[in-house]
Amino acid sequence: MAQRSNNNMMIHQKENNVAIRPFQRSPNLKLQVKKNFCQNVHELTPGTPRGNNNLAINVTDLNSNVRTIHRSPETTVKNLQDEVGKRILINGKEPRQELKLKNILNPETRRVLFDPRPRKDDLNNYFSNRRFQLFKNFDKNLLTFGLNYSEPCEVICTQENFESKAWIYVLQCHLSSAIYGRVMLYVKAYRNDEGKYFLKDNGKGDFVAIKHISKNKYQEVKNLIEKHNCTMSEDPLSEIAMNIYLKNCEQHPNLMTMHEAGHDNDYFYIVMPFANGTDLCEFLANRQKKTGKLFLPENDVRYLIRHMARGLLHAHKNGIVMNDVSLENTMLHFVNDNISPLVFLMDWGMAKYILAND
Repeated sequence: MAQRSNNNMMIHQKENNVAIRPFQRSPNLKLQVKKNFCQNVHELTPGTPRGNNNLAINVTDLNSNVRTIHRSPETTVKNLQDEVGKRILINGKEPRQELKLKNILNPETRRVLFDPRPRKDDLNNYFSNRRFQLFKNFDKNLLTFGLNYSEPCEVICTQENFESKAWIYVLQCHLSSAIYGRVMLYVKAYRNDEGKYFLKDNGKGDFVAIKHISKNKYQEVKNLIEKHNCTMSEDPLSEIAMNIYLKNCEQHPNLMTMHEAGHDNDYFYIVMPFANGTDLCEFLANRQKKTGKLFLPENDVRYLIRHMARGLLHAHKNGIVMNDVSLENTMLHFVNDNISPLVFLMDWGMAKYILAND
């Protein structure tokens, strides 16, 4: 996202000493989804079998725990969903709520999956108390630090933080363009007792990249997709839902997730950590311009692939397939010029959930 002058990667000595082992396919990879995303199936009332007037249902959570319950054959999808308070999937799909379970269950497995992981259709509740406010002409006199860009001064913050005047995000510069908008660099500034905003430790650790997703642009694309009966391959609302899920999973050093998300009348916002290096595609292009060499040394390639694979494995264990691993979606972050960069996979707009046992 940000330009760097140094395009020679330094491989840390500890990484050179790591034995490179071939990756082995794991067809029985078990999901390790966090418990708060699993309905405790063992708390369900099993019910009493009633001869022929009985429907046995094998209820499964995201970690493949199973409990057999017995319900009336007249039980509908909505009846069961209301009972557990979670989304249910049958044969990998979310069935219509009016359908009777006896007509749609697989007769061999009789399996129903509880899946509370957030989807884009769940974002209304999430966004209800996450309003952002964008100020394009913020009073510079309220800032105690200099800015590296011309007028006007732009500030963004959540409505809650603006009302409490706790802290704000102050625009620094434009980073890149995105399909539905742009990505901008901001720094988090805190309010002092005099009502002015300052940087803690010169902003160290408080720089963020905020993706602005135009609601108008999103609606235009959505209308076009519906008109031609197509599917949206990269959906920014699905990206937000995936980020919400990943944020609540165990964090991994090779996956970039978000700090928070919100919206106003014009935009959806995704607040992400700032990676001070470029993406890997731009890194290689800059290296070729400076040195005339496009390809990296083998040790550097091993280093990058190892960290990308670690991030992917963690995503898979938590039930996510990224579907968009690329040089452009691999970010580098340099702590200093003497060690190898941190490697992050990012952009979850095309990601999909893995279902238990799939």
